[in-house]
Amino acid sequence: PVLVKFTADWCLSCQAVDRLVYSREDVAKLIEEKGILAIKADTTVRDYPATLALKNVYNEPGVPVSMLFVPGKNEPVRWRNMFFANELKAFLERLPSK
Repeated sequence: PVLVKFTADWCLSCQAVDRLVYSREDVAKLIEEKGILAIKADTTVRDYPATLALKNVYNEPGVPVSMLFVPGKNEPVRWRNMFFANELKAFLERLPSK
């Protein structure tokens, strides 16, 4: 699986998600245990490739958005705006370990 975190330097909600979700040791450990490749997609500038993909490919109006691409699934699982570690962990815990 691949987890893509769309974020931007100017986004205060993105910074909160980083602190409340991605900076937690238990979340990082779970991502590692499940063999998930975690990628940060920077949308700070309007014409960055990540910004264009977020809008044109994934039809998302803005950040923060995290998407988990799971093999065998047509669409990524999405967490939009503010979300908390328990929401992400609940989904990740159901995935098979690497």
